[in-house]
Amino acid sequence: MTSPKDHEHKVEEQGTSFFLMNFKMHGTKGTKQDIKTSLKASEDFLRKKIKDSKVSLSHSCQVFLRSVCFFSISSVEIMAKRGGYVFISFLSVFLLCTSLFAQAQFSFVVTSDQRQYAGPGAYDSSNYFRGAVEAAENRGSGAFMISIGDIDPPMDSKWTIGQVLGVNYLWYPVVGNHELPGAGSETYDGANMEWLRAYNYDNNGVGTPPDIINTGPSGCPETTYSFDYENAHFVVVNEYCNTGGDDLTDGDIPDHLYQWLANDLAATDKTHTFIFGHEPAYPQPDADNGRARHMGDSLNKYPANRDRFWELLKEAGVVAYFCGHTHNYSAVKIDGVWQLDSGHSRGQGDTEAPSTFLMVQVDGSTVTFSAYRDTHDGIYDYTDIIHCGTLKSSSQDGGGDEGCSVVIQGY
Repeated sequence: MTSPKDHEHKVEEQGTSFFLMNFKMHGTKGTKQDIKTSLKASEDFLRKKIKDSKVSLSHSCQVFLRSVCFFSISSVEIMAKRGGYVFISFLSVFLLCTSLFAQAQFSFVVTSDQRQYAGPGAYDSSNYFRGAVEAAENRGSGAFMISIGDIDPPMDSKWTIGQVLGVNYLWYPVVGNHELPGAGSETYDGANMEWLRAYNYDNNGVGTPPDIINTGPSGCPETTYSFDYENAHFVVVNEYCNTGGDDLTDGDIPDHLYQWLANDLAATDKTHTFIFGHEPAYPQPDADNGRARHMGDSLNKYPANRDRFWELLKEAGVVAYFCGHTHNYSAVKIDGVWQLDSGHSRGQGDTEAPSTFLMVQVDGSTVTFSAYRDTHDGIYDYTDIIHCGTLKSSSQDGGGDEGCSVVIQGY
């Protein structure tokens, strides 16, 4: 699997060679029309690479601009001889990219609750979590993946992602109730939390976005964190954290965690903010078959803390809160904030609701999503049910789950 950085370098190399080839064929003949043909072909190349690229739009522009600028520096004499026409054409390409820089464009993947159905061996199969990861790869793989808890053992989830998307693909795990000591699959009590504390959440290196910009409060400095990517702010909350440790509550937003989140949200100036925590604030039945789980024992079991948390998200202009826990997909807007429960990504590990993953697309001021679901029809391609919608746009707050291109088989 080609990593986003490898893909970026490939775009740069192809951009350079393509431009040189076209300029040699057309640009050196001397006529304005020939030079125009060369620049037009290069511009078309840029647009196609932007459309096909698995990295962000601005990265594509950056790498192509580097190749164009490198060539332009070595071609000053030719530009002068052409009476400035080439310079103007280069300027046109530059302005094209500059206009696109202002509109950050990227996607990310959301999975959850794949516990016990990942890793090497019997579950290294498209019938389980691997199938969801493969389907995500087929849809572009996104800049990174966030898994919203119940990923035990986490090293198995990481292994499967690495096998499909590459060992350097960025993965951000979230603590769920089954990562707590003695509550999930682990070699000894506490092994999962030890692994998550030691995990490198900035695997791509300091200075290369996304960077961790804020570590968590006392009790969970490793497993609560926030990072920025392009024009968006991402916050991962360990909802089992209290002042004395990262595995002490049964799912809550206690005072010190709330205060840390309030400070973090107050400090960001990004266009979009997304929050990730394992348990829903407002549990919902499955959007397609109505199955209900954890309806009274999620964050709503502490209604005062839940309400305070939700009011904070509303006041901070948070676009969406992403959660899991119920194994049921839903998308609802509550008092101005979207809650997206990503269901489960266990494949046939849970056949009572479709296996699901989300792709979230950020395009400038607009945020859209698609929920890809598989109804266990024997081929885990995640095309059986597709929901999509707009969470935020420049002209409206977002239309939510619009059920676009929904195809239902098996229910």
